[in-house]
Amino acid sequence: MALEASRFAARVEKELGIKVKLLDERLTSWEAERTAAETRPRSRRKHQDLNSLAAAVLLRDYLSLKRGELLPSAAAKE
Repeated sequence: MALEASRFAARVEKELGIKVKLLDERLTSWEAERTAAETRPRSRRKHQDLNSLAAAVLLRDYLSLKRGELLPSAAAKE
């Protein structure tokens, strides 16, 4: 999937002329599950909630990278 995402990003950059930043999102679901386990009872956790939390983790990492607070090698795949 990483190769497919990279090809898609290259196509978007070429056709739309905008810079695409690829981030490694492999551990976002794991972090979302840990966060949910710490903050919600198991009976109230939903798959949709975990996806939303994982998306928030990815956004947080991207914004941290933009601010220079996260090392690119830890989050980015280019």
